Amino acid sequence: ERGYEKKDLTFGVVAANVWAVVLTVPILIVFWCIYSSNWHMERLSFAEQGLALLAAFVLIVVHELIHGIVFACFVESHWKAVSFGVIWKMLTPYCSCREPLKRMHYLAAILAPTILLGIIPAILSIVYGWMAMFLVALLMIMGGGADMLIAIKLCTYKTKGKECVFFDHPYECGLVAFERPLAK
Repeated sequence: ERGYEKKDLTFGVVAANVWAVVLTVPILIVFWCIYSSNWHMERLSFAEQGLALLAAFVLIVVHELIHGIVFACFVESHWKAVSFGVIWKMLTPYCSCREPLKRMHYLAAILAPTILLGIIPAILSIVYGWMAMFLVALLMIMGGGADMLIAIKLCTYKTKGKECVFFDHPYECGLVAFERPLAK
């Protein structure tokens, strides 16, 4: 009613999970090669394995919380606009924002967890030789694969000189762009 056109930039949960693997495996291979060229790949003790697994499960929740924090920073209603849930059929947790975001704000919200929980810890692990943290970081990078796919869709979407806002899709993977010609 305000002259905006809707552009759907979503994809199914199965496609998201498949693309998550396709997008992240090359990144994981690069990190693995760098780590293994600098450090001996020691076997983790049973306790270290258990702690790494526990950390990974806790960080899945933290990943979604980071999405929420960044979303809340950039929208008018803050936390009132943010919701969390799980798609039980696919065992996929999610965070969604019900208010419009600018492109860079949406991009920050979507990539923050993978950078903070995956990329940065992987780099620190390579520097210091922390095998358990390295493995958890790789899992967090893989867990951010669907977010990377959303970021690619967002970055490659052309607005053609139009005013544009982005909404997180409430029940599908991805987002919706609303655009209208710039006011003269």
